[in-house]
Amino acid sequence: MNYNIDRMLLRVAIVLGIALFVFQCLLQMQGLRSLITSVDQLEGVPYVREQNRVRDFVK
Repeated sequence: MNYNIDRMLLRVAIVLGIALFVFQCLLQMQGLRSLITSVDQLEGVPYVREQNRVRDFVK
């Protein structure tokens, strides 16, 4: 009985981890980002992905 509960909790944890990964990937796409969350509309400065972030950091 205890073994079955452990397996179920492990499966739930794996599914939640995969869901978290997928939604984080979807939030990186600007078109889907506006459909998933409304937080960007409430912020004063819109989120813009920087293309040369590493190069700017090194300077």
